Amino acid sequence: MPRKKDDSANVPILTLLASKNLGIDQHSLREWKIHKQRLLRIKKGAKRARGPLLRRELEMKFQLHKEFVQAHKEGIIVFSK
Repeated sequence: MPRKKDDSANVPILTLLASKNLGIDQHSLREWKIHKQRLLRIKKGAKRARGPLLRRELEMKFQLHKEFVQAHKEGIIVFSK
C-alpha cells in the first residue's frame, strides 16, 4: 500500500545543511545542482574524467612499489595501515 505524501518533505533546506547531511562541501553541491541534467544522462557506473588521473595513479603505484622494495632490502618492516 503506497504511503501518503508528506508535505514536510517538500520544504526546501539550506545549502549548508544539505551539504552537511550529504557529507560534501558546498562547492560540490552547487556544481551538482548546476550540472544536474548532464549528471543524470551519464550511465550508472560510468568512468568520468579518468584520463590524466589514471596515468598519475600508475606513476604513484610504481613509485610506491620502488619505495617498498627499497625498504624491504634495508630490513624495514612495512605495514599496510
